[in-house]
Amino acid sequence: MNQIPASKGPEPARLPKDIVTQWPAGLVGNPTALPQCTEQQFAHEEVRNGVGFKHNECPANTAVGVVAVEVNTVTSEVQTLDVPLFNLAPSKGEPARLGFEPQVPVYLNTSVRTGGDYGVTITSNDISELIGFLGIQVTVWGVPGDPRHDAQRGWECLQREVSSCELGEAQPPPFLTMPTSCEAPFSASVSGDSWPSVGQEGEYLPQASAAPLSYALPERVDGCNQLQFEPSISAAPDVPEASAATGLSVDVHVPQKSVLGAEGLAEPAVKDIKVTLPEGVAVNPAGGDGLQACPESLIGYEGSREVDPGVSMATFSPALPDPLEQGVNFCANAAKIGTAEIRTPLLPKPLSGFVYLASQNENPFGSLLALYLVAEDEEAGVLVKLAGEARLSESGQIVTTFDNSPQTPFEDAILHFFGGERAPLTTPARCGRYATTASFTPWSGDEARQAASEFAITNGPHGSPCPGASLPFGPSLTGGTTSNNAGAFSALATTIGREDGNQNMQSVSVRMPPGLSGLLSGVKLCAEAQANAGSCGPESLIGETTVSAGVGSDPVSVTGGRVYITEKYAGAPFGLSIVDPVKAGPFDLEHDTSKPATNVPACDCVVVRARIEVDPLTAALTVTTDPSGPHAIPHLIDGIPVQIRKVNVLIDRPGFTFNPTNCEPMGIAGQITSDEGASSPVSVPFQATNCALLSFKPGFAVATSAHPTRTDGTSLDVKLSYPRAPFGSQANIAKVKVELPKQLPSRLTTLQKACQDSVFNVSPANCPAASRVGEALATTPLVPVPLSGPAYFVSHGGAKFPELIVVLQGYGVTVDLHGETFISKAGVTSSTFNTVPDVPVSSFELKLPAGPYSALTGNGDLCASQLVMPTTFTAQNGAALAQSTPISVQGCTPQIRVIRHSVNGKHATVVVSVPSAGTLVAGGRGISRVVRHLRGRGKVTVRLQLSRADQRFVARHHGRRLMAPISLSFVPAHGKRLSARVAVLMK
Repeated sequence: MNQIPASKGPEPARLPKDIVTQWPAGLVGNPTALPQCTEQQFAHEEVRNGVGFKHNECPANTAVGVVAVEVNTVTSEVQTLDVPLFNLAPSKGEPARLGFEPQVPVYLNTSVRTGGDYGVTITSNDISELIGFLGIQVTVWGVPGDPRHDAQRGWECLQREVSSCELGEAQPPPFLTMPTSCEAPFSASVSGDSWPSVGQEGEYLPQASAAPLSYALPERVDGCNQLQFEPSISAAPDVPEASAATGLSVDVHVPQKSVLGAEGLAEPAVKDIKVTLPEGVAVNPAGGDGLQACPESLIGYEGSREVDPGVSMATFSPALPDPLEQGVNFCANAAKIGTAEIRTPLLPKPLSGFVYLASQNENPFGSLLALYLVAEDEEAGVLVKLAGEARLSESGQIVTTFDNSPQTPFEDAILHFFGGERAPLTTPARCGRYATTASFTPWSGDEARQAASEFAITNGPHGSPCPGASLPFGPSLTGGTTSNNAGAFSALATTIGREDGNQNMQSVSVRMPPGLSGLLSGVKLCAEAQANAGSCGPESLIGETTVSAGVGSDPVSVTGGRVYITEKYAGAPFGLSIVDPVKAGPFDLEHDTSKPATNVPACDCVVVRARIEVDPLTAALTVTTDPSGPHAIPHLIDGIPVQIRKVNVLIDRPGFTFNPTNCEPMGIAGQITSDEGASSPVSVPFQATNCALLSFKPGFAVATSAHPTRTDGTSLDVKLSYPRAPFGSQANIAKVKVELPKQLPSRLTTLQKACQDSVFNVSPANCPAASRVGEALATTPLVPVPLSGPAYFVSHGGAKFPELIVVLQGYGVTVDLHGETFISKAGVTSSTFNTVPDVPVSSFELKLPAGPYSALTGNGDLCASQLVMPTTFTAQNGAALAQSTPISVQGCTPQIRVIRHSVNGKHATVVVSVPSAGTLVAGGRGISRVVRHLRGRGKVTVRLQLSRADQRFVARHHGRRLMAPISLSFVPAHGKRLSARVAVLMK
């Protein structure tokens, strides 16, 4: 009531200007089910006797209620006017309009509370001041066609011009539907303001506003348990092919065809919707490429509020943001992932709009995946904003929920998620029938209803036949160095891949060709803890990765991966820590705050570990990723199937990877296993070039001891060295063959104590001490420390002679050099190293010492003999170097010796052994003088001429043949002068 006490009767306190009434959530009207009165009929203008006036001509069948209006007449008497309430044709932007005309038209404009509880708000603006309103009572009929309203329907009935206004409808349609929730009291609110006015003292009274007045029925709504609820769902992908990027159409249908008359009951509104897609319909990582997400600020999210006791609903701003307001735009087109259409019997046209991807974690659920459904009927001015959450199971199954939806009836909610090569979803990998299940909870409080929908996958990928019980598995491998110059540094790229519809890759093992390796000197190996955590430093970085993931012909490429070399791992001397980001468009799984704290990795990334094994015979590298466990190739990340299509690994650290010095055709080979246990060999050809340009000039020196004994034999020391030269300019050794002189035979008693190969293969350390015949030391730029280790005689069952195997170890690496031993019938021992690793070596030393188990013994006076070792070196590029390597005898007393001499006529021949480089002078009385300059230790033959005169002198005085003395003098390059004499018998 709008009045104050007065001595002469009630008067209006203020004249009402605007009145706003908020109907309870769930109380809805259906203006489309009833005839509508046009604006021309409602405010019809006529001219009678030259005077214009308005006359309401709305038909009786457009009446939807009655309004009792209390006004103050000119005689200050309160008069109640009963006028009909009409269903008017709404203006653009209104879902419905009501109106009544006490003396002037009064409009009741409707709107829907967008983003909140979606209840109806009735607004009457600029109410005319011509009538002093004291009070208004508006009665809206639930079923206007009900015969009980005949006496009040329209002007003629209310003014008693006719007794009733029968419509004669057997089942008149309803106009109002009560809320279908019986949980909360039926409540509403009203507020308003007044026109400015002048007070009793003549002062101006400004416009006043009344505080909103809320009111509630004393009892709850009941009868919810009598409502029928039969929702259904239809869901099907766009394509019937397996392992395909696909769109998806989903139709949630709630039939609105109950018997709706005066006694009819409506379908309850849907409160909660839970849709579970079948296993295999999964999120497609490729859909993230180019996709954006909509933040809360642009969708207009304003938080959550309680709409019923214990029921909270996400609330949004009631309109789309103004694109011109401070540069604010609505969700970008790139955030759209589907279309939306909502059909309701309350509106003549469907609401249409889009489904947007919500920003990860920054959404009403704080989850990885969330959706915003935005649909609008611009003509009716109805805008719907809803938030839904998509949860992913551990297997990648998608469960989407829209909880606490508005208490508003709809008949169909149709969503279509976009298709195409970057569709957000994928079909299952196998043919068959798949069921989508749904659970619908009504506002009536009844138990949830279940529904299901099936679709069929009838083809394999790209229209191929359906796969069998097991998916195919045909992975591929490509790779090679970017520059194939022999021995040169070059980046190494390898790519593994699989096609759609194939089994997922579980583990990869790749064997590099011999000689294709990396220079570890100067590279810090990452420690185990940091490697597992993905936190290695740049000093261990050797390369980068690019991963392509997703289904379809346009997978997403994730760049920025890093490859680190690590300390020993999984029993291998080295390992890899491959650290990949997990980002695709708006999906940033590195920062998925929805994960439980226990599931958050130490690094915001995926870490794949691999071991690097070194072949002990060829030094070839084999890289194998973990077959299982936390550091294996991932298949699911936070419930999103990775669907890896390609993995490219580029090892590009400067001065690290280098090519072989062997240009024979080789290959990069591997074995890839799947998550279903399949295994497939893969390979790609590899060949270095320009090997002929490499030089091959190794140095080789050999020494033995001067005094072999029966108990200790003798020693032999060999040293191989390479000249200083730029890295990659020299060919590495491929094969070495040496022959020992007869004076240095193998010691048979030691050969008989050779280690059995069965023992050696388990652990050389278990071999008997008698089989260990030497020590070796090798320096190489590959590792920062020398490789060293023992040399063993190893017996191989049927082999005639034991092998000499040198075991080199250092920096976690073990290399075995196998030398085949052969002893000829003449007693000459040869050793052939047929498989020398194609790696650069600065120097190699092998010491076979004298002792109880020496490898060699000695024959004769080694100091008196010139010992040589026939040697053949074969390079990796095919070059050969054959030489007779002199053997230096250590420990000989410096002297010159005449080994033999003879006379032939006028000439004497003397064979002399010298201990080192120097100058030899030979001569005597009656004998010519000879000078020889020698470069080293060994034998030298001197030929001297005898004088005739001296021969006659000797014969005349002695009358018989005499011995002629020859003097020998040797001046060594370093040391004291040495001399000797020999007498030759003259003929």
